Amino acid sequence: MGSPLAQRIRSFDSTRKVELSMHVPVVGDSVSPFMAPPDIDTGSLRETDSLAYLPLDPAAAADELRRRREELGVSYIAFGADVADTFAPLVAELAGR
Repeated sequence: MGSPLAQRIRSFDSTRKVELSMHVPVVGDSVSPFMAPPDIDTGSLRETDSLAYLPLDPAAAADELRRRREELGVSYIAFGADVADTFAPLVAELAGR
């Protein structure tokens, strides 16, 4: 993750432990309309390893979220209700970790 956003997150300095959160507007090819424009290029987000993208497969998404937590300290993720049922197992697996 070498994006400018990832670099900015890594450079965040605090004297206390801070848990970070992020919105993820694109899951697979699904775009949450309140989080991103409908014409966003989902393929480009996927190809560039964008923080605005998660894979649709819950196991792959869980791996990616673990990586973001380890590398960037992101603890909380918000994604659209349109993928809530698909990601229910992911939420259950990661709850409390």
